[in-house]
Amino acid sequence: MRLFKIRVFAEVIFLSIPVAGFGSTTWPMFCHDLQHTGRSPYNGPTGPVLKWSYTAGNYVESSPSIGSDGIVYVGSSDHKLYAINPDGSLKWSYTTGSTVFSSPAIGEDSTIYVGSMDGKLYAINYDGSLKWSRGTGSGIQSSPAIGSDSTVYVGSTNFSVYAINPNGTVKWSYPTGASVYSSPAIGSDGTIYIGSTDNKLYALNSDGSLKWSYVTGYFVWSSPAIGSDGTIYVGSMDNKLYAINPNGTIKWSYLTGDWAACSPTIASDGTVYVGSDDNKLYALNSTGTLKWSYTTGHFVRASPAIGLNGTVYVGSTDNKLYALDPTNGTLKWSYTTGGGVYSSPTIGSDGTLYFGSTDNKLYALNSDAGIETNNDKCLILNTKLKATPNPFVNKTVVSGQWSENPPKAEKEMKITIYDVSGKLVEAPSMTQCLKNSTTEIFIGEKLKPGIYFVKVNNSKLIKIIKMREIR
Repeated sequence: MRLFKIRVFAEVIFLSIPVAGFGSTTWPMFCHDLQHTGRSPYNGPTGPVLKWSYTAGNYVESSPSIGSDGIVYVGSSDHKLYAINPDGSLKWSYTTGSTVFSSPAIGEDSTIYVGSMDGKLYAINYDGSLKWSRGTGSGIQSSPAIGSDSTVYVGSTNFSVYAINPNGTVKWSYPTGASVYSSPAIGSDGTIYIGSTDNKLYALNSDGSLKWSYVTGYFVWSSPAIGSDGTIYVGSMDNKLYAINPNGTIKWSYLTGDWAACSPTIASDGTVYVGSDDNKLYALNSTGTLKWSYTTGHFVRASPAIGLNGTVYVGSTDNKLYALDPTNGTLKWSYTTGGGVYSSPTIGSDGTLYFGSTDNKLYALNSDAGIETNNDKCLILNTKLKATPNPFVNKTVVSGQWSENPPKAEKEMKITIYDVSGKLVEAPSMTQCLKNSTTEIFIGEKLKPGIYFVKVNNSKLIKIIKMREIR
């Protein structure tokens, strides 16, 4: 069976439903992997269509992690760690003693590790029960990383980096000169890289001894990322992104217009993406030269996620999530939330994009991972969907066809229409239904030229047509 897109008169997109069961974890930790590349093996959504949102009790600034069964784990300022099912329903929540800024890390045995500003690192079982907790004496904003031997590494605001055994005992701790908000990245040789607000990037051996440290001009709040050649990239609040050789010497630095508190991520071609408080996302070549920059409406503190096709997804404190073209940084689309997006987005195996906002919500935006086909017939409900003409002028016919007669409940498909920013468009046809062997007329006379997404769905199926208005 092959997986690919069908193009008839429009782009048709199928969202698969995650299947329970453990295997390789989709997005197990902050910035996806131990090197913090932010790269997903799956494509993210091509349009800003909301799949669902889940409302927590306070800000969601934690970055989500995704288990192999599609369950999404995320923290909130309401002191809780949430486990959310793929359909957006609550599986369970676990209450800590304070704000959970930390992003969860998922172990091979499905244990979820997360820090809390109550000063503890928590190990939570798959069913939401407590396995153990380990106090550090001060808040943990750092997101844990799990080494190849299951050692859990995390920073604390008590001026220390910790290595915790899988049973919750302390393996070792290393003292820095100030609070550690940075999250550890781990090199292929086991070296632990982490920043501190004593202005330094640290390289620690797996036994807790110092390998080297590099001094920047101000706080290193950013978490490091490691390139394929071993280069370590990290931002500093001296406004610079640094590229450090594996031996601790400087390779290059790039000056942004304000704090580089965002944690960088790295594309497969070596492009380094980093945000700044100058409101920009920067794309830098591996040599340190500027490839492009994109200006948002406010600070860029969230780390970008990178889809398989290279699309860059990043949040801004202007309340928006952006999808950018990797070649030139042009905007593909944006989605507006009700608060600042400090949470770094993650991509599920079905292409769904997850991220949090200070409007207290976890968002799930739909994916275009493809359609599984058999002789050009969709395997799910055997549904064909098309729009013609497309590009449309005054009217476009949206038609649905089934090669087999489905049960009556599966025939009716509601239509909703969104613009490129994800805003619901008021159009006469948006509450019409598609039925077997019938067509519906989409009235486009009131729409401005641009790209629109027509979402057709029932309880079991979601499809999206991407249409362009040209006048």
